[in-house]
Amino acid sequence: MIGLRSRRTGIASTAVLVVLAIVLTWLATRAEGESVRKADLNDGGVWVTNAAQARIGRVNKPASQLDAAEIGRAHV
Repeated sequence: MIGLRSRRTGIASTAVLVVLAIVLTWLATRAEGESVRKADLNDGGVWVTNAAQARIGRVNKPASQLDAAEIGRAHV
């Protein structure tokens, strides 16, 4: 009797896990997800570097201005 009961419990546990896996897989394939922001790679910006001063920056060529910059520590 005890062997039959543990076997039934094992089969029931396996069945529950299989059903759960199927439901989660179905939900994952049906999810719309989040929209991805597409970057405009042809905006005229140019990344520039200066290794001697450990600086990087982004120059917006059409606007003729520096719109991003970072100053790091030089490794000597």
